[in-house]
Amino acid sequence: MIAVVENLSAFVARTKDDDNRSLTKMGLAQGQARPHLPNSLAAAAAAFRRGQSNVVSRTSLAEFRVVKAMTIRPSLQEEFNGAGLLYFANFQALATRAIEDVQPPCKLMQRDVFFHGNINPGELIELTVRASGDQGRWVVNFTGQTDRDWV
Repeated sequence: MIAVVENLSAFVARTKDDDNRSLTKMGLAQGQARPHLPNSLAAAAAAFRRGQSNVVSRTSLAEFRVVKAMTIRPSLQEEFNGAGLLYFANFQALATRAIEDVQPPCKLMQRDVFFHGNINPGELIELTVRASGDQGRWVVNFTGQTDRDWV
């Protein structure tokens, strides 16, 4: 086996015009297909959205130490799509670069990514890199910060 990929998608809409922080899932119309099998990734993502940080392991976020924090502004030209949303793949790329800034690149064994929201174009992102005690697991938290002078 080369890989196992499980992808869940949802359609979203803004509850406030031009505000990516107001994204909400759109409901399914009657008669649309629904998953027939239980989905552990969907259950973990729902728990994450409720604020539970240890959804893929028994390790609590409190057990990870902060090793670096940095602030970046994603490129409006390169990292946002036509709908004005930061490309989801860029979240992963930014997290990888933040980790590689404190640890040499290594072979990726597993990656779990949970998206909680998006940012508005021009907004700063603070990335907080955390490592487990043995540096075998890494967590990158993204926090949006509006920079009023730039936006």
